[in-house]
Amino acid sequence: MKYHKNLYWYVVLMGMLLCFGASNTQAQNLVTKFEYFIDGDPGYGSGIQVPVLSPMADVPINFQFDVSALTEGFHNLYARGFVNPYQVTADGKTITKGGWSLTSVRTFYKEVLTTQNGPLPNVTGGEFYVDDDPGFGKGTNIPVTPGTDITNAGFTFEVTGLAVGFHNLYVRFKDAGGIWGSTHVRNFYKEEVVIGNGAASNITAGEFFMDSDPGFGKGNTISVTPGATASPNFTIDITSLTAGFHNLYIRFKDASGKWSLTGIRNFYKEQILSGNTTVANITKGEYFIDSDPGFDKGINIPFIPSGNLNDLSFTFDVTSLPTGFHNLFIRFKNANGAWSSVHTRTLYKENLGTVGSTIPNITYGEYFIDADPGYSKGSNINITQGIDLNNLNFIADVTSLGTGFHNIATRFKNANGRWSQTHIRSFYKEAISNAAPKPDLVKVEYYIDTDPGYGKGTNVGF
Repeated sequence: MKYHKNLYWYVVLMGMLLCFGASNTQAQNLVTKFEYFIDGDPGYGSGIQVPVLSPMADVPINFQFDVSALTEGFHNLYARGFVNPYQVTADGKTITKGGWSLTSVRTFYKEVLTTQNGPLPNVTGGEFYVDDDPGFGKGTNIPVTPGTDITNAGFTFEVTGLAVGFHNLYVRFKDAGGIWGSTHVRNFYKEEVVIGNGAASNITAGEFFMDSDPGFGKGNTISVTPGATASPNFTIDITSLTAGFHNLYIRFKDASGKWSLTGIRNFYKEQILSGNTTVANITKGEYFIDSDPGFDKGINIPFIPSGNLNDLSFTFDVTSLPTGFHNLFIRFKNANGAWSSVHTRTLYKENLGTVGSTIPNITYGEYFIDADPGYSKGSNINITQGIDLNNLNFIADVTSLGTGFHNIATRFKNANGRWSQTHIRSFYKEAISNAAPKPDLVKVEYYIDTDPGYGKGTNVGF
């Protein structure tokens, strides 16, 4: 993907790893379809399809999505899987199960960075807290080395005072301009471990298995040296596995006979023909948009057969595509007739109209808070037709809202009846007591671009 040299985009969430599984392991109840959409639900089966290469009862889906067409700000990414309907018998009754899963959602923020902003400011501080937010700057400090990359930042935290059960760990960082980043959350579980002699019980055994759990103590043995920690390395024999995706599970047992949680890693076994000493040349490539016509039935990608596709490029015709999001799928076949995995890229076709045509006026706007009432059912935003929305201001009524964080969403419709994307901003409503008189306003200050800190801006006399 190419970008203009003066425009870059950054988004916290580039992809997501989701697992959708069926409750039983019968052959018929397998996840066969997966789709996602951003902000607005197009309806079941009408989202952007992510190929499920090998239907399973538990399918790990790892995909990337394109945010280049999105406006700057908060957006919601939704995803769901589909299990072909099947029937089971329970208490003498035939029950139909399967269908679409619950829709999972992740919120992310797209920020547009231009060279006019100058270099990214260094990250200079960080903090974390568990469960309850104490307020910005009031969490537990995370030591950081100032810089623009904190990928390798690590820290430990004390859980002694926490109750047994699930908790949430929140982390956020601040840059040199005093601006806080988004707050990231991870869920964890504190387990009560009873230690009679005051020392952690040694890890004495480990085991692994693939795909199906044989039961505790019945997996393949992992050799460990008894101790409080275990960092074993081991190899596994995948000769008997079929080509395709598989799951590797591992777990460990301590001297008290207690097993750990079971860790999982997904991997893919590729069938490689024996006797070949060199990688077979790639001899054919094809692409298709949105719907898979079947192997060898896509649109041909012309290229010179070789083992390297790093410099391959091609163009494709989108004239017949309707306006909106689409998926471009690409795959290749080698001289042995084996096809590669299908690679996908999301694209957006925009209808620019005829040459010389004008952009239709914006004729209606609406907002809603927290829950979407549906198009044209939000609270009206008074606008003058043809107004530049960059200069639009309106007042939202928050009287009935409870104290805490809320989301306000806005969207607009043009003269052709087409709605814009829904823009979302988060805000916090603070409870203000009327019991005491409100203090007089004694000082106002302003600053441009970079916050110099409270009391350090340019004073506004009044």
